[in-house]
Amino acid sequence: MKVERAALIREFELAMQVLEKAKQAAAAVNEATALLTTLDARQAHDASLRPQIREFMAQVSAMSGMAVPGSPRAERTTAPPAPGSLKNLATELNKLQDAVDGADADPSPDACAAYVALSRSLNSKLQQWQQLRASRLARLDKGTKEQ
Repeated sequence: MKVERAALIREFELAMQVLEKAKQAAAAVNEATALLTTLDARQAHDASLRPQIREFMAQVSAMSGMAVPGSPRAERTTAPPAPGSLKNLATELNKLQDAVDGADADPSPDACAAYVALSRSLNSKLQQWQQLRASRLARLDKGTKEQ
């Protein structure tokens, strides 16, 4: 079956859009993972801020879908990410990427709708992530300076 050139171009364009969103999601997950590791080390040295650090780590974990280091969940490498988390969105975008790339046809209405929905969810989650990270880090840094 021959596929029109225009359909292949639309497939390629959607695939590139999905790939860009998947990269954004993966970058945020990597950032959250690094932050959890940093906070875990910091709580060992900052006993007075330990409760605030643990609370922040729980919030980062919930938003990112990544387990707090040393928690029982961290030991379960096959555990699915929480729905709506950054890790979940990254996983769903990767699945969509595979579906779009493997089609070699005009993107289906379902694929286009999935991209729109996932993009909106990711944009919202990334905004929440930036706000959480900036506000909580500032509070922790302020707490350190007050000691």
